[in-house]
Amino acid sequence: MTEEQKSEFQTWETIIESEKNSPPPVPIPTENQPEVVTIAAKISQIITPYFVVLVGLSLYKDNFLIGVILIGLGVASLLNFSGEDLKKAIASFLNFIGITKT
Repeated sequence: MTEEQKSEFQTWETIIESEKNSPPPVPIPTENQPEVVTIAAKISQIITPYFVVLVGLSLYKDNFLIGVILIGLGVASLLNFSGEDLKKAIASFLNFIGITKT
């Protein structure tokens, strides 16, 4: 081990020891936190589908399959299309073509 490596190792040991001896972090007041979290979640629900569609559109030329999947997921998210809706649509399609009878 070279002198430079030894000094770097000692520096890391010093940092670790100072972290062990440091006081615990001051707790952040949570009075307004739930409101902020709620607002951030609402904004995320609004923006995320548009972002997914834009990424799908940008990938569409380079990778057709991934682009189409992302566009479909983004549009389904914008339309609030859930897994239950998908299951009902598949069941009604299978019933329509005569594979299953409900």
